[in-house]
Amino acid sequence: MIAPAAYGGTALLRALATFPGFVPAVMTRQPIQTVAVTDVAEAVSRAVAGSLPPRLAVDLVEANARPLAEVLTALRAWLGLQPARVVPMPAILGRLAGAVADMLGILGWRSPLRSAALAAVARGVTGDAAAWNRISGRPLQPLEATLADMSANVQERWFGRLWLAKPVIFACLSLFWLVSGVVGLIRQEAAADILVSHGVSASLAHILVLVGSAADILVGAAVVVRSLARHALLAMIAITLSYLAGATLLVPGLWLDPLGPLVKTIPALCLVLVALAVLDER
Repeated sequence: MIAPAAYGGTALLRALATFPGFVPAVMTRQPIQTVAVTDVAEAVSRAVAGSLPPRLAVDLVEANARPLAEVLTALRAWLGLQPARVVPMPAILGRLAGAVADMLGILGWRSPLRSAALAAVARGVTGDAAAWNRISGRPLQPLEATLADMSANVQERWFGRLWLAKPVIFACLSLFWLVSGVVGLIRQEAAADILVSHGVSASLAHILVLVGSAADILVGAAVVVRSLARHALLAMIAITLSYLAGATLLVPGLWLDPLGPLVKTIPALCLVLVALAVLDER
């Protein structure tokens, strides 16, 4: 179903259509029949009003099926992007993506790439348009007309690109905080020595390193759990600001360190803000 608001499979199609240079996809030859959300709304309205026969079961689809590759090409043109070749991806990549999406589903993320969805695409997303056409006397509009009725502006292109970047953003944040925490535990003596060399007592230095490492590992693990992600992102902001404030007070010379341990946290903080901005799915 094609609508101005994209979610699930339609969001994935928009994202693939915005891919730079080419359009990657699996099962590019599988037949697809689309339907406009306005046509679905009209059918529901008629059913509620009682103008349709009772216990009616019909497929709400456009008359003709088209390959998935053609759907992606049409979406790319609708987005106002330069034409690009749809490149079929190996089937094993689809199976791998489905397995990863299934695992993410356990953590609460609703990915349209789950194995059940891919199996549905493999069978073809089609239906019989004839029954509805006989009842309504008017065929449902094809994909071209559906897209022509919707405006596509820069926000649609932003959405598609950010949708693809979203899992990368969260994976990078999780990995960054987990590695930071684990390294802090492994190298806690060296980390504590930095604080001690700037006048912090040895006992306090070890406590700060242990608490900081534990906090890093906790938020790094929590951010990949959908129900905890927002709290984890907010905690990352609080921890980062506390880290910067504490380091500025205790060891201000770290701001001039040639390796930039404090300066490098600022881009990481910006990435957290981006993750917060794209967290909502609906």
